[in-house]
Amino acid sequence: VFSRAGASRSPFFPRGFLLEGGFSTPLLLFFTRHMAGWDRGGRGGWDDTGGGSDHEADWGWGDPKNEPGSMELDGGYMTEKKPEVLGKPGPTENIIRVRMVDKNLDIHTGDPSIGELKTAADLYRLLTRDHGLNTETHRIMNQEGDHIEEGGTELKIPSTYIVEANPIRITIQHDGHSSNLDDIAPHTEIAELLKEYRRKTELTQSVPLSYLSWEGRQLDSKRTVESLGLRDGVVLMGQFPVTVKDLECKLDTEVKVYPFDNVPTLVNKYLEETRRVRHYGSKLVFDGQEYDCDSANDSGMEGGRTLHDIGIRENSSLAYHSPDFPVKLRDAKSQQQEPVALRVMDHMEVKTVKNLYLTHLHNEGQYNLSIEDFRLIFAGQEMQDEHKLYQYGQYQLRSHSIIDVQQEDLKIAIKYECSKCGKIVAIRASEMVRCNECGCRVVYKPRSQKYKP
Repeated sequence: VFSRAGASRSPFFPRGFLLEGGFSTPLLLFFTRHMAGWDRGGRGGWDDTGGGSDHEADWGWGDPKNEPGSMELDGGYMTEKKPEVLGKPGPTENIIRVRMVDKNLDIHTGDPSIGELKTAADLYRLLTRDHGLNTETHRIMNQEGDHIEEGGTELKIPSTYIVEANPIRITIQHDGHSSNLDDIAPHTEIAELLKEYRRKTELTQSVPLSYLSWEGRQLDSKRTVESLGLRDGVVLMGQFPVTVKDLECKLDTEVKVYPFDNVPTLVNKYLEETRRVRHYGSKLVFDGQEYDCDSANDSGMEGGRTLHDIGIRENSSLAYHSPDFPVKLRDAKSQQQEPVALRVMDHMEVKTVKNLYLTHLHNEGQYNLSIEDFRLIFAGQEMQDEHKLYQYGQYQLRSHSIIDVQQEDLKIAIKYECSKCGKIVAIRASEMVRCNECGCRVVYKPRSQKYKP
């Protein structure tokens, strides 16, 4: 119910069309007349004659037969390339329609110029002779998706036939193993290939396959085999192993990569595998060429080339070099003392770092210690003397990291009596509790009461 005041403010109706309490008579007549025209017209349009709009195409209901380039398939029309007509047009019941990759054909079988066209062999002969059909790479299918073999199979007239690529065999190489997928249809998507490969190798393959590549480029999972131009016998690549060697740290590490990965991606996978961190200026060497690990666009990469582009293949061997980097050693007991800055390398042992620290202190005349008199603490972990620095990459030991030096109570050695040989041994807090003479792990303080069975 609209009021007169409400009607006067409406942008759709002029003043006076709506009366308080309901619709006015002129407005009701307007709607009654034109809605009747809509109902009788069926397809829309405001027409006083009730016959619908003369501009049906504007509403999207135009007859597709009148659209240029349309082609009828099974009673329906789809807008495609305009069909090429072969023979003199005649009754539609004599037409064979053929959908090829690059064109569509309307073949009027009643025209003598077409020749005999009753069997599949006749259709193959016509398309091969006049329209470039290669039977080694393509075949003819009916609308039900069945292969029409080149023989005496009788053609259905009228009907529609489709020329598509032959099924092919695809080999997938992944993680050092090969698997053949047979009878792959040209409309098969890459995602379906991945699913079929996983189903076929689920019991034997430990490394999951997520992507496929061809000639060094990653394949879109939504693209089809035919649209990518894949041919029979093509080999698609998944991941493959390469070996990265760090000669200074004496590490040989196998890394799984894709052909479309670049050098920084390879280095990131290597560092993740070895639980290391990357230091600025790291280099990867392959076939005598150095590649910067910090950028995919350095001079060696030439705009971000892939591993396939630079010649890295399955079981290739590469060398990794990490430069020196700065760290600071801070005396945990003396907060006012400036930290000692040192330059270290990943392959250094912790005891080497301690010796560098002692050398600095001796040169400054500050302490007269040995490496047994203090320990290094990083990220809450005591650094073992025989460990190398790269092993603490898992705790994010990187450039400008601060390592704490702890000295308290480490000079004090406590005397113990061995329960086996009876020798008195002195053991510091940082040392393993054991007898220095016989190696027994059970020792007593001299004041304790020994247990005697």
